[in-house]
Amino acid sequence: MKVLVVDDDRLIRKMARAVLEEEGHECLEAGTPAEALRLLREARPDVCFLDYILPDMDGLSLLRNYSAEAAEGRARIFLLTGSEGDHLLEQARKSGAEGILRKPFDPETLLAKLR
Repeated sequence: MKVLVVDDDRLIRKMARAVLEEEGHECLEAGTPAEALRLLREARPDVCFLDYILPDMDGLSLLRNYSAEAAEGRARIFLLTGSEGDHLLEQARKSGAEGILRKPFDPETLLAKLR
């Protein structure tokens, strides 16, 4: 499975990459919203873990932009966040995400979202 990890924290991207590649998945990384949109369009990943707080654009805005242009064959998206509360889950789902992965996360929780 091709997975895109979008986070401005390089360590989170590297940790996720190590876990995903160890399980045999192809992992792409993006640290900015512009890079994330480019990879979503060009690489067409199966799943994307998208950070909520990014420089220049929040994850929900990026998700709405992507969802509006990619009706078919779009990635399954999970919002990455350290925030608590159900309000964000509701907003994420309305914007096109399947769910939320709360940070910090352990490898098993990350892999469970792929299944």
